[in-house]
Amino acid sequence: MQIKLEPKDVARLDTFGNNKCRKCALGFVEGDTVLRIGARPPKYFHLECFKPY
Repeated sequence: MQIKLEPKDVARLDTFGNNKCRKCALGFVEGDTVLRIGARPPKYFHLECFKPY
């Protein structure tokens, strides 16, 4: 699922300790477009970092 992050989303990810891209390890900021994969716990990637093949 593709998500455009808002301030409340960034704060929520921060409290869960899941506020970094799994590929590039950079933190997420407001306005980033991220890809959410999985359910529990979900993995978040920057849209630019995630290439399936």
